[in-house]
Parts: sequence; C-alpha cells; structure tokens
Amino acid sequence: MLSGGEKVRCMMSRAMLASPNMVLMDEPTNHLDLESITALNNGLIDYPGAIILTTYDQQLRDTVTNKRVILA
Repeated sequence: MLSGGEKVRCMMSRAMLASPNMVLMDEPTNHLDLESITALNNGLIDYPGAIILTTYDQQLRDTVTNKRVILA
C-alpha cells in the first residue's frame, strides 16, 4: 500500500517519462512533503511545455507561472 504522497510521486514520475507537450495539474502539492514540493517546483520551472494548474500554493504559483487566469 502506498501513501497519498507516494502515489502522487509515482504519477508525477510516470508523466515526466512520457515527456508531454502540456501538463494539467489539480493541486499538485497536496500530499507532498516539503522536499517533494521543492523538487516539483524546480522541475516545473525547467519544463519547456505548457502547464495548466490549479493551486493555492502561492510560491508554486509565483515561481512557475507567467500568465494567470483567476476565477472567483
């Protein structure tokens, strides 16, 4: 049995190996520890494709995105 964080790490690793042109993420930092969040943030900064994500994590949002659509 894998924990929630371990499941997320496995899914993210699988997605990275597929090297898609675009990734769609819904709260990617949920269930992750600080080390994993930092690694995800650094990986998304270097990602050459398009990223569509929903997040409440301000640091992730501020470092990864350059265009934002905010729905209230």
